[in-house]
Amino acid sequence: MAERESAFTAQEFIDKLQRNDMTAPLVITGMVKLPDTPSTGLMFAPGTRCAQWILIPTNVIERVEVLQVVPCGDHTHPLVNLTIKTPESPEGAMLSSLLSAVGKPGVATPAMPSTNPTPTRARLVTRTSGVGLFKAGCAAACNQYEVDEAGNIYELYSCKDYGAGIAICYYN
Repeated sequence: MAERESAFTAQEFIDKLQRNDMTAPLVITGMVKLPDTPSTGLMFAPGTRCAQWILIPTNVIERVEVLQVVPCGDHTHPLVNLTIKTPESPEGAMLSSLLSAVGKPGVATPAMPSTNPTPTRARLVTRTSGVGLFKAGCAAACNQYEVDEAGNIYELYSCKDYGAGIAICYYN
């Protein structure tokens, strides 16, 4: 199956619009890890919550885009966008369309840009070791993006370094 494209030249984009041939890939955002037992898949957890892991077979994944490495207790996981291949069965196509349309948990639904300067999310970051941890600014301790359990993406707005390895990251 040919890989779906989502980036076009201006003329290619206009041609697709004129033919009413515009489709968007199904992209889910969450953390990934390897399965505990040998498998041909990745374990996936929607958002940035280290729970509800499901096995996604590699043969249904079209593309993996690494967004960030996110902390999870005493370890980390890659936060990724998984582009899912277009299903071939009618049932698979219906489920893919349904997920894309209703924005179920795990489906990447970017938050609308906010004109409100007040952040909508905050995360406390603490580090007990590492001299000069925030030397490059406390933003170095913050993820560029946060993804909630519903798949909404929030961009880093600002951060506040309180010293002693403590910072608060604010997101819109």
